[in-house]
Amino acid sequence: MIPKKIRKVIVLQILLSLGVGAVLAVSVGWDSALSAAIGGAVAYMAAFAYAFRSALRRGNTPQAALQAQYAGERLKFLVTAVLFSTVFVFYKRLHVTEFFLTYLAMLLVYFAALLME
Repeated sequence: MIPKKIRKVIVLQILLSLGVGAVLAVSVGWDSALSAAIGGAVAYMAAFAYAFRSALRRGNTPQAALQAQYAGERLKFLVTAVLFSTVFVFYKRLHVTEFFLTYLAMLLVYFAALLME
């Protein structure tokens, strides 16, 4: 089970990604909006993979918790690399600036979540 706080961060990432995409759709165009939405999706899909895997522990020891975190980070890295590769290979109309700025904005959500606590 993914902890409630982590689910809130992922939902916030999804909403922010959709919001950025909507603003860009109105102000710049659909290709920019879709690029931004995809950048956000890469971030929150990797975050979900991390959260899901890190929630799977074998035991209640500190070592088990640490191993689950390591496994979550490995999976998050793998998912991010696969998604980046997939986007760059298959989406030829990608606006790289919007893609990466939205991806980075999703990473800032973690920092904002720490400040809210």
